[in-house]
Amino acid sequence: MLYILRTGFSRLMILNMKGVFSVLFGRRWSLYFLLLIGCVSFFSCKKDVKGDTPIASLDGQYLYPDDVPGLKSAGLSAKDSALMIEQYIKTWATNILFYEKAQENVENTDEIEDLMERYRETLLIYEYQNQLVDESLSEKIPEEEIQKFYDNNLELFKSSELLISGFYIVIPNKAPDMEAFKTLIKHPEPENFDIIESLCVKNAAKFEYFMDNWHSFSDIQKKVSVTLDAHSMQKERSVYEVKDTMSTFLCYVNAHKKVGDIQPFEYAEPRIKAIISERMKNEFLKKVGEDLLQKASESGDLKRY
Repeated sequence: MLYILRTGFSRLMILNMKGVFSVLFGRRWSLYFLLLIGCVSFFSCKKDVKGDTPIASLDGQYLYPDDVPGLKSAGLSAKDSALMIEQYIKTWATNILFYEKAQENVENTDEIEDLMERYRETLLIYEYQNQLVDESLSEKIPEEEIQKFYDNNLELFKSSELLISGFYIVIPNKAPDMEAFKTLIKHPEPENFDIIESLCVKNAAKFEYFMDNWHSFSDIQKKVSVTLDAHSMQKERSVYEVKDTMSTFLCYVNAHKKVGDIQPFEYAEPRIKAIISERMKNEFLKKVGEDLLQKASESGDLKRY
């Protein structure tokens, strides 16, 4: 509590733990702390009695097979296991030796201990805040609130890339039913999708349907090996075809939104939910912090001099 009052509760309540140590203590000390954490993970193997035969020891610290990550679950051969163990022993021993030398030669150990304690306090606060949020803000965001936010902030939802609704098929070039695919994709009636799915199974083809929602051009490109052309995919109710040496990509473009257009509500909705949730979280934690501060003042726990 004293640390919260000393550093400012609002500074800690909304911090993302990724990079929090760097924010609080600076880049140099954040890197130093990460090195220390690495050492601590190795020094956790200091066990005198474990009911198992150690695979190495150094200066009263013991390393056991269970301490080697992935050793038992990796399905390695005896030779590979031995190599993994030997490499881990070297790293484990090197860290111990470095740590011992650091204890002998680093003079500002009090400052390091203080930094580690402050990080521990920050981590506990962060975990407690997440616990409070999970317990108190579990209610679903009303659809009306999401729609209202979208309608009132359309400028926030200008698309930075091409968006498409439709479906696509990726077919091996040697597929026997290639012509059937090319015919069916021109007729996107609901009764044809069962036929397309059946042909995909028969021809080892990939089929993805998104007529009722939207995919970004980059998301589609990540899922296929064929190089796509965004400009050629901007004609609605048309088929875009491209192929490489291995496969053919057929895409029925039902509708599209070009760069600069307002994203459809369905596409923007997940982002809106995240924005509203974060705002609710920040407002909630601010209120909790204010209540804690008021109680500390009223009880006399917080004294100002």
